[in-house]
Amino acid sequence: MEEAPLRIVYFRIQALYPPMVPRFSGSALQELYLKISEHHQFEKFESIGDQGAKLSTEAIRDCQILRDRIMLSENVIQRSFEIVTKDFADILGIVKEKFNIPVLVDFRCVLRALWPLPTEMDASSFLRSQALNINDDQFRLLGVPVAGTGLRVNCPDLEHNKIHDFKIEPFFRDTKNLFIELASSFPEPIQTVPICDQRMQECYEFLMNKIVSFVKSFGFEGIS
Repeated sequence: MEEAPLRIVYFRIQALYPPMVPRFSGSALQELYLKISEHHQFEKFESIGDQGAKLSTEAIRDCQILRDRIMLSENVIQRSFEIVTKDFADILGIVKEKFNIPVLVDFRCVLRALWPLPTEMDASSFLRSQALNINDDQFRLLGVPVAGTGLRVNCPDLEHNKIHDFKIEPFFRDTKNLFIELASSFPEPIQTVPICDQRMQECYEFLMNKIVSFVKSFGFEGIS
């Protein structure tokens, strides 16, 4: 695949399962933490009573294991997307096996990325002129200055039980970067972890191919 012009900076998955897991005992969660720590680095373990636990490495990685879901997130700094998703799938598999979870009833994925712009290009002005038909007089109706604006697109694929929802906007006050967030959900029962891995790869492909092509269609001639 051609090198993408944007950089993934954050990744999160959430897998829901039927609330059939019994209340956790302290030993069960500790055993789970030790098992996960054999191959995955987490600096801190916090028990949430008998409802679950939180594993974390400050400002980098977070994993919450509850009686009806598991949520994993990472600020992607130096690791590749492939390594991150491989680790996530492995952790999910450990939890699924440990608590004998037969099926995942819903799977959700969030990807956030930054797209650096050429030095002469301003993200806020570009989106207003190329992607949005909103003029200054309309913004003045808000009564306060507008630092930036963007767009949100919802893509439901009901035939295949999935929804891709994404937004494109300036990155806070740094108008030299576009901020793109893709949130995808798959409300369909999943029996095996490899299917979850396929879902994560599908989100990646949608971001790197579909959304990149969509943004370039606005007129990003200056971006390779």
